[in-house]
Amino acid sequence: MTQHEVSAAMGRSPNFMTKCESGDRSIDVMELLELATIYKKPVSHFLR
Repeated sequence: MTQHEVSAAMGRSPNFMTKCESGDRSIDVMELLELATIYKKPVSHFLR
């Protein structure tokens, strides 16, 4: 999925993931859970 597709799946602005990946915005616990669901990965996958 592209950054824009993930942002849309989360109901966020198109540049949401871009800001998160660049460090301009942090991700809270609920957003982390959403990402885990979208990517079908356990939360621990993102905390490595």
